[in-house]
Amino acid sequence: MIWAELARIALIGTDQTTIPENVMDLLAARGMDTTSSADQLLLDSAAVFNQMRKAGLVIPTYQGDSPIKMDIPKNSKICSYKVIRMLRKILDGTHPHALNEFLLHMVKQDKQLPPEFLPEIFEVSLKDQAMWEILSDRLDERARWLIRQNPEWEGLALPTDGLDWYSTGPSGKKLLFDHLHRSEPEQAIALLETEWPLLDVKLKLEFLAVLGKSLTVDDEPFLNDLKNDRRKEVRLKARDLLASLPDSTFAQDLYSLAKPFFEAHDQLIVSIRLPDELPTATEDYGIDLTKAKKKYASGVKASWLAAVVSRIAPSFWEQYLSAKPRNIIAAFYESHLGDVLGQALVTAVIRHQNAEWAEQLVRHEVGRGLPNTWPNTDVRKVMKLLSPAAFNDIAYYYLQYNGSMLEEENHIVTRMLLLREFVWEERLSRMVIEGFRQWMAETQTFFWNLLHYQRILESAAYNVPPTLIDAFSRDWPYNSPVWPRWEAAVQRFLKTLSFRKDMITALREK
Repeated sequence: MIWAELARIALIGTDQTTIPENVMDLLAARGMDTTSSADQLLLDSAAVFNQMRKAGLVIPTYQGDSPIKMDIPKNSKICSYKVIRMLRKILDGTHPHALNEFLLHMVKQDKQLPPEFLPEIFEVSLKDQAMWEILSDRLDERARWLIRQNPEWEGLALPTDGLDWYSTGPSGKKLLFDHLHRSEPEQAIALLETEWPLLDVKLKLEFLAVLGKSLTVDDEPFLNDLKNDRRKEVRLKARDLLASLPDSTFAQDLYSLAKPFFEAHDQLIVSIRLPDELPTATEDYGIDLTKAKKKYASGVKASWLAAVVSRIAPSFWEQYLSAKPRNIIAAFYESHLGDVLGQALVTAVIRHQNAEWAEQLVRHEVGRGLPNTWPNTDVRKVMKLLSPAAFNDIAYYYLQYNGSMLEEENHIVTRMLLLREFVWEERLSRMVIEGFRQWMAETQTFFWNLLHYQRILESAAYNVPPTLIDAFSRDWPYNSPVWPRWEAAVQRFLKTLSFRKDMITALREK
């Protein structure tokens, strides 16, 4: 760490930055003359620490209390050596996206990881919440003790692991707050309020993000107080969260704000107009137009209206316009403000986690037949709201009625298949793989616009049921003129599919 800091200071230059106090303390502890000029100190330190990097350092004797010895229970089902070799291939990057499936089947077979793998798994878990949810309940006391030894793993601890609000760090506090808020929101808010004035703005925003995971009506008073916080970021975030509470006074005000610009008529026609003048108190509703002005080509007024719609619960429109979600979606998209209102509906569906509207949005987007313009993060969040049945149904029937090849890289179905959120049903798997195989057998020319099929094959390798390996291993057109272009991608697909089948079989063995 100290070498990297010295290199950073040298690159910037001592005339542009100062040596931090903590670095000065460390240099002084190593016998450096910190009273010399910054240039001289940096050169002397670089010379000393460069030599230290090449030398071996004696690890000091541990002075703390040794942990209690924990024997592995005799009835524990530790994964076999064969399984461990497969896990090592996953962690080393040969089949990197098979880890969650590995853990799911490991838990299903009531087996456990060897202790030496836990540090690697903990490191991965810090970036993959879904994976941690699979594993966390299966950890024994030895693993929980290990988590407590590394402050960087504090976010993986459970409230029952001895975390104390007044002694733990920010990660532990956020963990405790999240756990308590889900069961006793009023008590959690009261605890947070005791420290709120002492927190910097970054931590305040992080706590508000945690709060947003389990919002309740009990949070409304606290968030109302934050509407007047001295920091703009906190004020906007508080209003943003209040908009996510459909029954809050703030949300009701948003409904009233939007109503004059939308009117339902007979035959499911909706008229939409822009405000004559842009409201002046936009920030009062959590709307920051400094970014919105650059987001859409329709103008600032349209950006303001879209910002309002993006905060309103989709269910409000069903009641106000007396129409079904699919009709409202069509009306918004087909209006003269379709470019802004369509994206606003996507944002609102994600904000309010409305599964019915998510499905109708995707079905409408499929029906448009145009390149999809949703940001990648939005595509992933909308798809997570779909049921596995809806995902497979939408993709399968589109391919069935529009040809089994996806020539448009940015079509919504293409983007769906590139995700690794859902297991593909057998009918969808066969439609995609056999359709591609048939195309290869019939075509005489390599098409560069189909390069995205390399990524579809990579996604299919982890989504297709591995029981289909035999069906997909044969009948490839090896004599096709385009086979050399696709051989590597197909072989990677088959190799991963075969690996997953062998992995599941090995985990089932006693």
